[in-house]
Amino acid sequence: MAPDPDKALNALRRLAANKVCGSCPYEERMGFKDVCMKYKIFVCSDCKSAHQAFSHRCKSVTMSNWSMAEVDELRQENGGGNAVNRATIFARLPEGAKRPMKGCHPDDMKAFIQEAYNDMRWFDANGQAPTAAPEVQRTATMQPPTRTPSQPSAPPVVHAKSAPPPSGDAHPHTHPHPKPKPKPNPRRKRKPKPKASPSPNPSPNPSPGTGDLFGDFDAAPSASSNGWASFE
Repeated sequence: MAPDPDKALNALRRLAANKVCGSCPYEERMGFKDVCMKYKIFVCSDCKSAHQAFSHRCKSVTMSNWSMAEVDELRQENGGGNAVNRATIFARLPEGAKRPMKGCHPDDMKAFIQEAYNDMRWFDANGQAPTAAPEVQRTATMQPPTRTPSQPSAPPVVHAKSAPPPSGDAHPHTHPHPKPKPKPNPRRKRKPKPKASPSPNPSPNPSPGTGDLFGDFDAAPSASSNGWASFE
């Protein structure tokens, strides 16, 4: 299957060297969307406008149609890319020199492009770019990285359950299980008291001390008395 130019182009623009604009120090974390084809560099939108002011051919990464041959021209081994541009176009630019950056006045950017690219003020054809990092293209068939077996993890710590609180008044205000009330004892039946039996020989006449208080006066007078008691 033929390689996809769009995937290859996106992989190139995300290289670390191509995330810094080819003409100014501005850096884009996700990579730039414009390319100056005359110098084979990825540039920011402000530098693209400045290059176009001098009829330097530019293309959009997302809006233009790309062939695989055009994408290959941007590779470092073919003399393309921002690393080669800095090593040649800006080879003699003093380190730490102030340069216009994205957001500056358009005339300042145009003047800098005129000096750097049209006048070749700091150009050196013998400049050597650092070795480029290998490109990594993510595809659907790409296998995930293998993982080395890790050491077996320690068994989880199991916390023992606390013992239930002792019975009694340790917690006077908390009674999760109320004690059952004691059942009342059955009522005991009282045995009937035995009735007194009558005496076998009752006395017909009670004694004077235990009978009627007026028993002596009810008795008939003796024959020898005249109705009065003798006091002699």
